[in-house]
Amino acid sequence: MLDPAARPLAQPAGGELSRQATEILTQAQNLADQLRTEAQAEADAVREQTARNRELNDQLAREVAERRAAAEQAMSSAAARLDEARQDAVMLLSDATEQAGLITETAERTAADVIAAARGEAAKLVEDARIQAATLMNTAKRTESEVHQRLDARVASVDAELGDRRRALESE
Repeated sequence: MLDPAARPLAQPAGGELSRQATEILTQAQNLADQLRTEAQAEADAVREQTARNRELNDQLAREVAERRAAAEQAMSSAAARLDEARQDAVMLLSDATEQAGLITETAERTAADVIAAARGEAAKLVEDARIQAATLMNTAKRTESEVHQRLDARVASVDAELGDRRRALESE
């Protein structure tokens, strides 16, 4: 605000004073409208970026779910293969009772290898899916953090600019 005591002003005629006041108010309104438009555009851009981030998060969640389902399917497949191997071993044992010891030993060894391989494969798929899920979530969090930082910086910039313009108007 201008302090009338700090600086005496020549008082213009009543009509001139009204015209100057109207002109100042018009300039202030135009500046406020411009700042409001800029802030609205920035807010719209941030909303669009947030919507894109939400879509990305949703997509990442779907990808994680798909990878989990694939890992579970691989584990189910491994279990089915294990069951098949066990059934084969039982059939071999019933068909060759004379060689029961040898066949049992071979079947157990084969089953253990299949189990170990299936578990190893399933564990690797699950671990790969977990790593990818963690990576995707970290990327989403970083993206969200960057958007918030840019928004905070832009809000601070607009606030500072409004303050500068307000001080400039007050000093006029």
